[in-house]
Amino acid sequence: MEAHAEHPPLLFLRPETGEVIAVPQQEMATLVAEIGHWNSLIATLHDANAQVQYFEEALSTASLKSTTLDTSEKAEAENNWRIAIEWQEQVHDACRQKIQSLDKIGSAGKQLVELIPIPSKKKGNNGVTSENKSGEFKDGKFTKERKRSWGKGEKKAPSKDWIRPPMGNLVYVPSDKIKTHWPKIKNPKNIKWTDVLAKDAKGNRKIDQTKLREYAIESIKKVKLQSKDFIKLEADVEGSIGSWATAWNSDTSNQFSTKGKLSAGPITGHIEVDAGAQFMRYLYGGSLNATFQPFKGDVSFRAEGHAEVALAEAKAGCVLYFPCKDGWMWTLPAALVDRSASEKDTDLGAVRLMASLELKGVVGASVAAEISLGIEVKEGKLPLAKGKRSPKRGKRRAKKVQVFGPEKKMAIAGIDVELNAFAGAKADGELKGALQWRHPEDKDKKFETFAEIAPTVGGLAGVGAGAKLTVQYTNGIFKIHADASICIGLGAEGKIGFEVNAKLIGEFIKWFFYQLYHANFKRLEYLQMTAFNAARNLAFIAIYRGEAIEKQFGMLEQLIIERVNAIDAALAKADARQQLAQRIISNPETLRYAPPETKGMLIYQLSRHGGVDWAKSGFGIGSDFLRDQKEAIKHILLWSHTRADCNNIVQHMSAQGVKGNYAANLAHIRRFLSAEAPRDLDLPGIDSRHGKDFDEWYNHLRADLKTVPTRGYPVARSDTTEYALQRDGRGDHPLFASSGDRAFYV
Repeated sequence: MEAHAEHPPLLFLRPETGEVIAVPQQEMATLVAEIGHWNSLIATLHDANAQVQYFEEALSTASLKSTTLDTSEKAEAENNWRIAIEWQEQVHDACRQKIQSLDKIGSAGKQLVELIPIPSKKKGNNGVTSENKSGEFKDGKFTKERKRSWGKGEKKAPSKDWIRPPMGNLVYVPSDKIKTHWPKIKNPKNIKWTDVLAKDAKGNRKIDQTKLREYAIESIKKVKLQSKDFIKLEADVEGSIGSWATAWNSDTSNQFSTKGKLSAGPITGHIEVDAGAQFMRYLYGGSLNATFQPFKGDVSFRAEGHAEVALAEAKAGCVLYFPCKDGWMWTLPAALVDRSASEKDTDLGAVRLMASLELKGVVGASVAAEISLGIEVKEGKLPLAKGKRSPKRGKRRAKKVQVFGPEKKMAIAGIDVELNAFAGAKADGELKGALQWRHPEDKDKKFETFAEIAPTVGGLAGVGAGAKLTVQYTNGIFKIHADASICIGLGAEGKIGFEVNAKLIGEFIKWFFYQLYHANFKRLEYLQMTAFNAARNLAFIAIYRGEAIEKQFGMLEQLIIERVNAIDAALAKADARQQLAQRIISNPETLRYAPPETKGMLIYQLSRHGGVDWAKSGFGIGSDFLRDQKEAIKHILLWSHTRADCNNIVQHMSAQGVKGNYAANLAHIRRFLSAEAPRDLDLPGIDSRHGKDFDEWYNHLRADLKTVPTRGYPVARSDTTEYALQRDGRGDHPLFASSGDRAFYV
């Protein structure tokens, strides 16, 4: 940028100190160039982050649509994503390098100084060339006139342009660029800056615009008296600092919106001008908005989150996704799942932590910097962790994490923050958020919440010191105890507790079931017996009652056991068994998410019979003998999702779902379905089609079942076309796979 001779000297108001600073004409070019560089840096950072977000979403969409080995659409999306990632890393490097030239916030060293330009009434724009005029900062993104918004899907390929936005109502420059010999006026005449930024009875600071106008006019008069370079200067006070004051005062009366499910609450009506607040405004793009509308909704500041920012108060309600927007692919190592046969890790589905934070001041600036610029995970020695890395330096966020049982521990890498200005800053406010999983039943495979961060991680019994993840049931609630490294990313320290409330129990049960399904119904160490028993029994109670599982929320473990025992006693009566059978026949969908142990318990109850059952069912013989109970048992077996599931159902035929002998239990089913009359009488000339064809029916059922689950697709009953298409398709959905030619998480 170059200053032109006809431009008058520059004037700035420094809100932090109240100084009016005058820059001589001959020194304008250097200062304007420095302002432009920092402005360009933050604008390009926002644009690069927006590009990554846009092309990550495009890549997810392409993976969702992909049905062939390598579609041109997916190849293009993958290439665009790589270009965007490379560009983002270059921008991040440039930002880090520039920020490292600063000292820690609040120290006496070099810092960014926030200034408000006071324009001249004469024609000109304070040394800003026309190259810097065109542009708009809207919806959290800066676009030049020749650019188009990434968020609207109009761009087809990423760009690598350094943006030069116009000088806005806020500008930033390093403190060492403000020369000591420049005229600086503070507290002119009888007005003090503390009178302009006066605090009310509650300690909240607002701008007295009448005093501000008088303060600025008197300060400029003193500047003109100090140097002949400023004698003819006429400043537009109303059009600059007047509009700034109006915007900041009105900003404090706004409230955070509910967009993005933020929970930051109302703004308290306070203006902050300290160093932390200034740098926070800079990072959130306060310098990019030429029209200065401080309260910007849904500001994109990284591919992994959004924020609602009140710039005047330097307060942000952030929604962040850890470790990234696409989450981890949680997996089990092959050695823990199948020590003899499989060499492939078991994918359990992608999970992410959605967190909500309210940030202010130094801590807010620190977190904003770390999130905006990205915390990179150094690969180090991680033999047990795999992830998707960036093409440039292999330091992109990991996409896959292995979840281990008690006998294994995860190797944890350290975090390289690389931000000298913010080293050591810690946030100790309450973290609000939720665990979310990529939902296989959503057509777009979106993430849904299944557990929320608990107020405390206490109350978790029997969790070993080395446990990275446990799910248990205690005090009537499903609780998840997770190592921060699993929820946030490699290198994160501490524990995070989650609870499943009444509104989430239905979603949690789906996640719980799909964990079992994706592991092909093998034992998962992190699902503790308290959780497994509760899930099994609650499903049994819900099916028996014909109610949604949400209705069973909050029962203590002992009460659940008592309810199961009471149901067992009730099902000793024939009419109760008939009602159970009819309930299953009329609504077989209740079996969709039932664990195999629950289905085994149901078959056990339905296959109990005697002479009273015969009477209650209408005295049928042959195929009509106990027809409803037999049909219900077949419904249950048809809801086998894999052969392993089917085996487990048969093995767990007992009142409590205890594992028994497969062959003996199968023989019991065969005898029951073959019965033609009470006492298992064999009536001459009459055959029960249920029993006569059972072996053929059962063998056909097992032959048609999947040997392994097809992850990423909604479970379906085994006799449906949907099930057959999944079984005969190409395996796991790309967004639910960490290996193979179509895998998204690799």
